[in-house]
Amino acid sequence: MALTIRLHQMQVFLRDSLFNERTHSIMEVQRALQRLRSAQTLDQLVDRIPEEIHGFGFRRALVSRIDDSRWIARAAFVQEDPKLAEAMVSAGSANPRQLTHVLPEAEMLRRRQSILIPDAQSNPRIHPELKDVTRTKAYVAAPVMSGADAIGLLHADEATDSTRVEDFHREVLGMFAEGIGYAVERTVLHDRLRTLRNQLQEHTARVNDIVDEFVDSDIRLNAGNDTAPIAARVPRTASPPADEADSVRSLLTHREQDVFRLMAIGHTNARIASNLIVSEGTVKSHVKHILRKLGAANRAEAVSRFYRSDV
Repeated sequence: MALTIRLHQMQVFLRDSLFNERTHSIMEVQRALQRLRSAQTLDQLVDRIPEEIHGFGFRRALVSRIDDSRWIARAAFVQEDPKLAEAMVSAGSANPRQLTHVLPEAEMLRRRQSILIPDAQSNPRIHPELKDVTRTKAYVAAPVMSGADAIGLLHADEATDSTRVEDFHREVLGMFAEGIGYAVERTVLHDRLRTLRNQLQEHTARVNDIVDEFVDSDIRLNAGNDTAPIAARVPRTASPPADEADSVRSLLTHREQDVFRLMAIGHTNARIASNLIVSEGTVKSHVKHILRKLGAANRAEAVSRFYRSDV
């Protein structure tokens, strides 16, 4: 009787332990996807995926891309063996496989469902180079989808909580792969928005240049024949008088005055561009116009000559 009770208690313990482990794996999938939200580019996202897979129950993981229906390894993680991870990527990238019916991954993509391969070493359909490198006995795989398109593959084997890779591991990896598909779409969208923002900034800078050139031309036309630079018309003094400051203001456009203020406090062209949200080339153009108008040979001369004019 006592033995029966102990066996029952052991069964309950094992069942609860297994339940807790699996609950932890599912929760870790959610945490992993949350952590991957910080990836700024697609490359960063892909490089971080294999180690995140390790975090919810696998010792080894491989992420691959699909390029023109070819399976090409991209990044891997192997617990305590980075050299094997490198060898896996090398084998999978140097020997890309066309995703035809020969590979079980092709059927996986057709069904858009994760798979469990329990007999990898004896299965003639398995990617031969990867099989030789990993010596895997069983593995799970899942497709990464973006909309209706398959864009990548996730593979994992050697479960950390047991010696066998089981159906539960297939479901966990499939859940993670689905989340990765959304993460890829989000990262690509953000990358495109950043590109669009930069293009708009460049366009705005070019428009500002055009407007400044028009204003500059109008000032020079209204100046009559007295077109000599201010430095040639006003004696050099340690502290230019107020009327000279006004003359400087009349020579420079509003944007050139902004650039000059930042020049005066020692900002580089790159820092000025960052402050004014324009390109560095635009700043260089403004600096060139400022030097010409002020009759200065260089930035230091322009700043030292007119710093006190409080442009």
